[in-house]
Amino acid sequence: MTENEAPLVWAKVGDHSANLRWRLGDGDFEIHTTYIGAGLAPVVAAALNLQRGSTESWCALEGEPSGTLILLSQSPVGPAPQDRRLFVQVIDFSRLRTWSNSRVRWSGWVPTAEFVAAVEGMTAAVLREHGEAGYLKWWGGVAFPTEMHRQLRNLLNLDARRFSSTDEGI
Repeated sequence: MTENEAPLVWAKVGDHSANLRWRLGDGDFEIHTTYIGAGLAPVVAAALNLQRGSTESWCALEGEPSGTLILLSQSPVGPAPQDRRLFVQVIDFSRLRTWSNSRVRWSGWVPTAEFVAAVEGMTAAVLREHGEAGYLKWWGGVAFPTEMHRQLRNLLNLDARRFSSTDEGI
């Protein structure tokens, strides 16, 4: 899959800033964020929470002074992770820290598994392209979310093995 085909792309815009490019349902947009936030970590943390079974998660991508809040609410429709659906709301704020002048940019349902896999793929692509040291420099001293990414990959692999089994009783 190329960067143009990926549903989520963390694209370097300059030193200490990036755009999260997102193809989501009928939406195709960018969310700008800068080093004043935690970079990629909040997005990975939200995906990790959902993969662990949380019904709700969120992440804030801060800019200067604006920002975007992504609210995620999971509704199980079956026992397997691939059956879960996610209600996503992408909300822009002119001043994120004071929650002022908000507008909903996009809202709708997506499969949880697709969102989580897209976050893992995006994170892996950033690591391949920049490495941990490159990311640390680019993001103004904020470390790459290595441990969260490892946990997310492990959970995805475990769930794939667990729910693709043909054993009786599964």
